[in-house]
Amino acid sequence: MTELTGEKVTDITARMVNIAIRPYQLGDDEGINDLFNRVFNLNRSLAQMQWEFMQGPVSLPERSVVAEDNGRIVGFFGSLFQRIQINDKIILTAFGADNAVDQRYRGGFRGLQYQMWKKQIEQWTSESIPFALGFPTRGNFAVGKRLLKWGQLAELEVLYRRLNLRLAVQHRFPRLPGVFIEMVKLLSCLWFGSMLVPRCRSPLRITEERQFPPEIDAFWEKFSKEYPVMLVRDRSYLNWRYAPQWGRGYRVWLAWSEKAITGMAVSRLFQPESKGPRFGLIMELATLPPHNALQPLVRRIFLFLLQHKADGVLARLAPHDPTVHRLKAFGFKPKPEALDRCFAYRVFAPEAVDMNLVLNPKSWHITIGDSDGL
Repeated sequence: MTELTGEKVTDITARMVNIAIRPYQLGDDEGINDLFNRVFNLNRSLAQMQWEFMQGPVSLPERSVVAEDNGRIVGFFGSLFQRIQINDKIILTAFGADNAVDQRYRGGFRGLQYQMWKKQIEQWTSESIPFALGFPTRGNFAVGKRLLKWGQLAELEVLYRRLNLRLAVQHRFPRLPGVFIEMVKLLSCLWFGSMLVPRCRSPLRITEERQFPPEIDAFWEKFSKEYPVMLVRDRSYLNWRYAPQWGRGYRVWLAWSEKAITGMAVSRLFQPESKGPRFGLIMELATLPPHNALQPLVRRIFLFLLQHKADGVLARLAPHDPTVHRLKAFGFKPKPEALDRCFAYRVFAPEAVDMNLVLNPKSWHITIGDSDGL
């Protein structure tokens, strides 16, 4: 993301004199959102910001941190609180989100970023959460590990499946005219699509939904037994997380056996650069044993992405998740450079839960959807 440009920092210590670092208060919303849009050169609406921090299943905006200079908000460290299921116990945890600091107030140990991090940890400690989680970039994790005692819980598995030959041909023949590249893309999309025609009729019914129906809670009760640790994926969470109104274009599919849901999938298109490759992201993919819903759900994802001329599809999972091997059977291969892979943690109350279970990567079900930024 593009950072705010401004005057050169000459004396960060003097600039910090008038800074007040405090918890979020009612009325801060507009200043926080304006800061976020300036720093990252975006146009996020105030309604979207309020949805993210104030309308989720667990809403604790007062645990987010604001930095103010003479009435102007110049820093924000947001906290998204989520429910985690650890075996049969549900606890509260926090994710850092939307960290934004005006460039004029940055400056290492003396700057606002570090001071806000310290205040945020105080806020999390006050909420008595056993641990906090995050998906930092490599650079941010290095800083957090050194200064704030963050650790790496797992290096996630990033998988990629090619959906047409455009990128491969473009790499092999960089001077090939664009019209031929687009022809290769079209023909290979048609070829990949023809391979997805089912050989026999599935006994399952696949539906596309705008919202998750009440039956998803019964599915969650069964799916929650499949892994020792994961975010709660009940109806209230899923309908909040994949709300359709913010322009991300999530597509939701459900697999039904008579009146019961046996699998779900969520995907979206993702184009990091306006003229760069277009990818699909598998935000959620969950099925019940014997996992016969997996094939028709993955096929639906592929067909949707092929219709929108995606070059490939990405998934990110815990390294020991059985879904990794199931996706490899569909032609997925490791592509570690495609997405950030660090899954980080910071422990506050180790006696509150079985931390040996929590800190074991084999315990977890993790998807791209667990991260707020995609």
